[in-house]
Amino acid sequence: MNIPLTRRLAGASARNPWKVIGAWVIAFVASFVIIGALFADAITTEIAFTNNPDSQAGRELVEDSSLIGDQFTETVTISSGELTVDDPEFQTFAEDVVSKIAAVDAVDTTLDPWSGDNP
Repeated sequence: MNIPLTRRLAGASARNPWKVIGAWVIAFVASFVIIGALFADAITTEIAFTNNPDSQAGRELVEDSSLIGDQFTETVTISSGELTVDDPEFQTFAEDVVSKIAAVDAVDTTLDPWSGDNP
């Protein structure tokens, strides 16, 4: 009589349940060991692009232009439709803007046209 393989496996498992559980534990641990050995280089938290998307190209342009760093220069332009640069009201307003900008912790230096210490 020819007994099917699955029926023989089921019978052996029923007669020796702890051997089957042990075999599964060994197979489970062995799979982790094999995965760790074969895919150690492939498993990483590092991000790498396989092409050059616009976001990566933009990031490289910003890095190359040295805009990312400890310092950068910002220019603030103040204009008036009614007053000129020589008007005391305009100068007072502009000096107030410069003093408010200088009060920001991240600002190292400020310059204005009336200070006399401009480069």
